[in-house]
Amino acid sequence: MESAGNMPLAVSSYAGLHGLADDDKFLNLAWTIDEQAYLGIDLPALVAEELTREVSGGTPSISTYGVDDPYGEARLGPAVARFFGTPDGFSVTCGAGVNSLLYALAHLAHGGTTVVVGNVYPDLPVWIERLTAIRPVGIQLGQGGWPIADIEAAKARLVVLERPMLTATAASVEMVQDICSIVAKHGGIVLVDESYANYCPPSYSACTVSHAVTNLVVLRGLSKAYWLGGLRLGYCVASEPLTHQVRALVPPMLASSLSLTIGRRVLEQGDIGWPLRTRIETAKVEVIDRLAQVGLGKDAWTAPFLPYVAFSDRRDILGWLERCGILGKRQLFWDAGSATIMGCQRLSIPLAPHRLARFHKSIGSPERQNRRG
Repeated sequence: MESAGNMPLAVSSYAGLHGLADDDKFLNLAWTIDEQAYLGIDLPALVAEELTREVSGGTPSISTYGVDDPYGEARLGPAVARFFGTPDGFSVTCGAGVNSLLYALAHLAHGGTTVVVGNVYPDLPVWIERLTAIRPVGIQLGQGGWPIADIEAAKARLVVLERPMLTATAASVEMVQDICSIVAKHGGIVLVDESYANYCPPSYSACTVSHAVTNLVVLRGLSKAYWLGGLRLGYCVASEPLTHQVRALVPPMLASSLSLTIGRRVLEQGDIGWPLRTRIETAKVEVIDRLAQVGLGKDAWTAPFLPYVAFSDRRDILGWLERCGILGKRQLFWDAGSATIMGCQRLSIPLAPHRLARFHKSIGSPERQNRRG
């Protein structure tokens, strides 16, 4: 079995890509590049407004060393509470993107078993094994629903979930609460990675119940949907009793004062993702229908809200699409069945009309399917 030291992290999936933008040769669907235009506000204008205010005011955020707010809670916490409609009873701890929080909180696994439910983003399970020298236990998702009994039987120190999930139906908020209650019986913690949840309405988030349980940690960022990954701002919403444990692991002052200022303004706008959700679903139906016309429909799957279509790990699919002038990528994930890194082939949904038109033109007629081998 491959050791964790040799397992690749998610960022390695971008190595060797032709590029990160469309060009004359390729429509680049290896990642999303056109989603920001479908948000409910002009987000670049809002960011520009904040930057202008920063410069005209003598760069107060850039000049500030936030020792009075080392975890960013005073700056970002009120906006987070309003965004999710969550009362008191939780804490907000900020980091330099979600990845910094994943790495820091991998240390929560010390002292017991870690259970990973379903196939998830690979980095956290890999880091847990590297730090503890113990491989997490994977629990697969079957046709019969979520394996609550298996989670209870594991008596885990840490249970890792992802919401939403690329390859399966994620746990509902109510189910997250149930899992928290079960795990709390033996002192366990539930960690939910909601990096993808920016594509969902705020009510979808497990943050909405962080005050109602004692052992929940939810991680979110501003990269997906917002396209603000360069801010390097991630935040952890934790049940209040976990605040000390979380902050004992997350280094202080990871998030810059300027990033916190911009992030606060973004969250204060509320649910600006609703037009994007509508556009994703419309374009996704069109893309999946087109893939079915060329014989790829039976191979494709997708999850609600997410702007992706995934295929089983067959390189001939992406190879054929590349010959058509369409770039996808191999998406890595930690596989709950084998407890190791595996992959699937993924296309991002083209949202802009000219990119969607290029997708149709690149694939061509259904007869082209006969030549894809």
